Amino acid sequence: MSDKTFDYKPHVDGLRAVAVLLVVLYHVGVPGPQGGFIGVDVFFVISGYLITSLLFLEAQQGRIGLAAFYARRVRRLFPAMLVVVAATLLLGAIFLLPIFSEQTGLARSAIATSVYLSNFYFWRYTGDYFATSRDFEPLLHTWSLAVEEQFYLVWPFLMIGLIKLGLRKNLRRDLLALLVALSGVSFVLCLWATRAKPDAAFYLMPFRAWQFGVGGILAILLADRGPARAVIGGTLSFAGLAAIIVGSAVLREQGFPGWGALLPTLGAAAVIAGGQLTPTNAAAALLSWQPVRFIGLVSYSWYLWHWPLLAIARAASVDLHDLRRDAGIGIVSFVLAVLTYYIVENPVRYRRPGPFKTSTGTLATGVAISLVLAGASVALALNAKHVAGTNARYAALEKARADVGPYRTTCHLPIEDAFPGLPDQKRCVFGNPDNIGAVLWGDSHADHLSGLMAAFADEHGERGILQRSYSSCRFYGEDTLVKSDATVKACKDFNAAVEAEIYELHKHGLTGVIISTMWNSVFRDSTDPKAAVANTSPAYYAAAAASIDEVVARLQAAGLRVLVVGPFQLMRNEVPQCLARHTELECSAQRAAMVQQRDVSMGVLRDIAAHHGPFVRLWDPIDSLCDAERCPVARKGVVLFSDALHLTASGGATLLDGARNSLLWVTGSDESILSAGGTP
Repeated sequence: MSDKTFDYKPHVDGLRAVAVLLVVLYHVGVPGPQGGFIGVDVFFVISGYLITSLLFLEAQQGRIGLAAFYARRVRRLFPAMLVVVAATLLLGAIFLLPIFSEQTGLARSAIATSVYLSNFYFWRYTGDYFATSRDFEPLLHTWSLAVEEQFYLVWPFLMIGLIKLGLRKNLRRDLLALLVALSGVSFVLCLWATRAKPDAAFYLMPFRAWQFGVGGILAILLADRGPARAVIGGTLSFAGLAAIIVGSAVLREQGFPGWGALLPTLGAAAVIAGGQLTPTNAAAALLSWQPVRFIGLVSYSWYLWHWPLLAIARAASVDLHDLRRDAGIGIVSFVLAVLTYYIVENPVRYRRPGPFKTSTGTLATGVAISLVLAGASVALALNAKHVAGTNARYAALEKARADVGPYRTTCHLPIEDAFPGLPDQKRCVFGNPDNIGAVLWGDSHADHLSGLMAAFADEHGERGILQRSYSSCRFYGEDTLVKSDATVKACKDFNAAVEAEIYELHKHGLTGVIISTMWNSVFRDSTDPKAAVANTSPAYYAAAAASIDEVVARLQAAGLRVLVVGPFQLMRNEVPQCLARHTELECSAQRAAMVQQRDVSMGVLRDIAAHHGPFVRLWDPIDSLCDAERCPVARKGVVLFSDALHLTASGGATLLDGARNSLLWVTGSDESILSAGGTP
């Protein structure tokens, strides 16, 4: 933001260009800046610097005009936001489905966006910013705008408080002390939350305030500061740019923000300081170059436009990865940003037409814009509900998406802050709860077998199967897809409790254990773009394989049979969403591709099964799911997958013919099969 109330800093607009380019390239999926999400952190520092500069200038003059301050914010942000959010709602009504919460979810997020609470909305209702399912949320990017505005609901009042206390003679010192204290507390909270509550650390203002604070500290330190020696400014500018570029290359989603956020935050601060102290240094001159500066000037509108277009295109095509399409969208969004800048953003900001002329009128207009967006969002949600309720095909696909096992809400545990204890045993048994033959143990890929277990129990219910599953928690060690101190401990506690329960049940006739996890997120072909975990190092594979083998060895040593359920293919698209837009054939996968996807994990599991001889069996579900050429997503009217990763309960039941003998063996339900498998 350049503002005519204080000296224009061209290199700051250039830094904006760097930030928005990192974000857009990251969202488009251009190879290289895998940490391009740090562009938002750069924006936070720039914002803290510029806004605090303005407020400090007013504070030095004796009075901060709150109405004028918030009116400036409305003129700067609301008009472009109105255009983009309204366009997003219109595009959502055309291209998104009225089911699967696509349109209603967009409507809810638009309401949250209109009052700058979308960070709370996405934290509460969608969770992990980096999960692939978030790529279909058209307004996800507005979380950062909400964080910024929430900070500026607090910071001016704190500055006014210092003025009211009569501390204006030492205002610079006192503001610095306040900012340093607040930023220090916020940073410590950020480090804690990144490990304990990672989603909150990412989305919520108290854990991000330190980044605005760094910009504010810089603004106060540099206020009225004259030029420095060229070597000082040049060194700061180059070092800051290097920190940002290195951060975009090396930082990853896991464990962010945390310590890693220091790299872009301090880097941005160094670039700003270097350019102000020595405006002629080479790095500042590059950032002040007109083409770079122009990108910075339209960066707000480009940031607003690029993500909704990407998300809606991905949702409409049910295709996450298409670099040519997404690069084209990035270019189109830039053109729209330029038009928005010249037609909407700049005229309102500087010419103040009509209701934007006075501060009071501007604030009232801001409220009106919020109400208009909220009303349009409610209309979209009501229409979606009506259409979904009158379309039989949509209703059937909604049912398939919600077709989960009978114990999903009572026995399958969602990963959370603390392990709540094992659910009541008798309520979680398929078949006879007084004669448990096997325990089903694992994560959501154990739970999605519950349809199969229920079908088996209908045939052979004399020996029960107890379900023990915990989302994102693998049955071995402390490995969990959700990495935080709390979730790692919860996963460890759950696994310890289940293993102790298994040994206790073995005393009363338990024969075996069925283990299943999302193997393709542990061991994967490095060419597989759908895998949930990016670590493919040989050391990681070896450690995971050793941990799994250790658990299997303990179970075997206790005299238990172990049935390892092999990996299920990870479909390219969310299956019900795909079927709502395409044919079954178009949504299905080639068997050869699925076999390749599972090669690494199947090799590890075969080795483990072979190592333990007749006490361990590996059942591969691929023959039950795929024919010689294809892996269909539906069979005889039954949708097999509830998303891209998990079976429907009805789909699980169709696997019974292929799994029956293995289940008879592990539960001890058929003595002839037991003998064939070897008696422990």
